[in-house]
Amino acid sequence: MADIRLAAGIITLALLVCSCATNRVDNDLRGAVVRLEPDSVPLEHTADVRRFTVNVIIRNDRATPLYFGGCGPEAQQEINGLWQTVWSPVCISPGNGLIAPGDSLTFPFTVARFANIAVEPQLDPRATAGRYRLQLGAIYSGPTNYGVVYAGPAPPPVRVLGTLTSPVFIVYSR
Repeated sequence: MADIRLAAGIITLALLVCSCATNRVDNDLRGAVVRLEPDSVPLEHTADVRRFTVNVIIRNDRATPLYFGGCGPEAQQEINGLWQTVWSPVCISPGNGLIAPGDSLTFPFTVARFANIAVEPQLDPRATAGRYRLQLGAIYSGPTNYGVVYAGPAPPPVRVLGTLTSPVFIVYSR
């Protein structure tokens, strides 16, 4: 009888541990979708520049606005099985905005390395043809209000919900 109680206790503990290890995606970000077009792009290489461009589409299928901020997307390449940042924007002052429920935002995203001029940011020299993704900055629970000074009581703190990561896309050599 003691063996049965011990086995039942172990099974109960195992079920409890498994239920705590469920999907940890922040429910507040469900419905925020990132797509890229096309899913493979050429790595253009001339004497003056090395670059690629992909179109980014962020769709807000949530019931509430999607607030975003930060310095802009980072490009990451899978190098030796790890995601490495190979391009990061220069951030003088963070930008912010919102995407209304049911709306979307589309923009072209280009990363480049120039041979004869020192323009920052520069595409990392390690960046080659391969698998890439974009990290799209912080997504917030409300407007970020950078630099706003309040005379009365400050509004409640804005909570960071997480970052959006794009699907993987392929950069290929021409």
